[in-house]
Amino acid sequence: MRLPRVLPLLIVASACDSLPQGLEHFSGTFTYVATDSTGRPAFGGRLDLIVHPDSTVTGLYDATPYRSLVGGNPVIGRVRGDSVFLWLDPNPDAGLFFDGVATDGGFRGSWWRNSIAGPQGGGQFFAQHASDPQPAAP
Repeated sequence: MRLPRVLPLLIVASACDSLPQGLEHFSGTFTYVATDSTGRPAFGGRLDLIVHPDSTVTGLYDATPYRSLVGGNPVIGRVRGDSVFLWLDPNPDAGLFFDGVATDGGFRGSWWRNSIAGPQGGGQFFAQHASDPQPAAP
């Protein structure tokens, strides 16, 4: 009779030491390639992401040749299930948005940029853990 009351506490206690299942998939260093709407490579670089227990994402990125951003540029976002939404270089007037889903060793999806005039351009992207082979264009 006592086990059913204790079991939920044991499950919660064991989960406190690590990220909820699935979140760790988006944490780490990734290399990525983004293509334009015609499928040609547009830019690429590196993402250093930290996923927090509340599913928020913080980190840094670089992108070359897009605006020649060489490093230390902020990333914020959120993980929900096997999906991730990232805002690269967040500010109210501009930024790059990545909306992706988990794949083997990384994630992929669509991207677009925002400006004062609203959403512009975009295409597809593919991000792969840096320890895996370099990503190819999606």
